[in-house]
Amino acid sequence: MNYKNYKVLSYLLSAPMVALYVTIIFSLLSPIGLGSIDVFSSIVIGLVFLVLIPMSSVYYFNKKDIEVRKKEERTKLYLISIVSYLTCSAIFWILNSHIMFVISMAYVFVSSAVSVINIFWKISAHSAGVAGPTTALVYVFGLNLIPLYILTLIVFWIRLKIKAHNILQLITGTIVAIFITSLVYTILW
Repeated sequence: MNYKNYKVLSYLLSAPMVALYVTIIFSLLSPIGLGSIDVFSSIVIGLVFLVLIPMSSVYYFNKKDIEVRKKEERTKLYLISIVSYLTCSAIFWILNSHIMFVISMAYVFVSSAVSVINIFWKISAHSAGVAGPTTALVYVFGLNLIPLYILTLIVFWIRLKIKAHNILQLITGTIVAIFITSLVYTILW
């Protein structure tokens, strides 16, 4: 596989893209319903606040690529994402969509932790962006989804191949996301 193919896979497994997949899955298959909104509205709200705003801020500030390699350039992007995730959480709270509120809050807390760590040390948002939502899916739908963690290993492989992270950065992103997402779901679910 060549570098361009790795970049495409990295994009498809980026935090905003995984947020899109999780938004669709939770909106279509929620075991507890969506509160006072319909499936389409749930997907649109998630798309705007969990995917488009975070992703468009990366493109706006880093015009050439979605890849932001320097940790110093990431802080403003994390802050924009956190505000967007908080807005999303508030909207889902108001609309009584518990399943979407909790996943949005998980994004708030994982992104906040990654942002703080990023001030001192580069951490993998890609591995966090797969491991966190996978943890949410396992929590909501059961242990039969544990094999989805293989996606995190694929992210490790890709991010190492394109030299975006070292193994410690990838492992730390994964552990932080799993721990915080588990904590959020334990408290809020």
